[in-house]
Amino acid sequence: MKYTAILTTAALLTLSGCQSTKSPEEEAMLSNLCMTGDSADQMISMETFNEAVMQCGGYEIFTEDMLSDKKFSFSFSDSGARELTFSSDGSVKYYKAKKGTTEALKWVITDKGNLVLTWDDGYKWEWVLMSEKSNVMAIKTFAWAADGSDKEIITLVAVSSAI
Repeated sequence: MKYTAILTTAALLTLSGCQSTKSPEEEAMLSNLCMTGDSADQMISMETFNEAVMQCGGYEIFTEDMLSDKKFSFSFSDSGARELTFSSDGSVKYYKAKKGTTEALKWVITDKGNLVLTWDDGYKWEWVLMSEKSNVMAIKTFAWAADGSDKEIITLVAVSSAI
């Protein structure tokens, strides 16, 4: 349950009283997100996740060039802005703006072209690239704790930039 707060809701940044600073590409991506299968349930599995990905139209692949020396910015409505900064050596820094904390993770691209982020305690977060326009990406994710608990499927929009 350590990371439940990270993945509890769809990654749509809604700041009441603030004007949106999203690009037209990001707004379009957010308005067309397929959130089929998104849930937090101990019964979900990789099969459930793959089915949700296919129901949302399949996927594209991540490449090392898309990740190495890039920063991905995204947010969760209940826990604020997040940043993943990818290094070419397979390390990533996960910054949580609201908490002001940074965690060190590892990243790899699977043979299917999915991104897998791994914490030291074995927690994993697999990302499937659903669509991409310019530097804006729609991503469906599956997260699970090493002991098989704390499973969640969530869809988010991330904006990539060079570091």
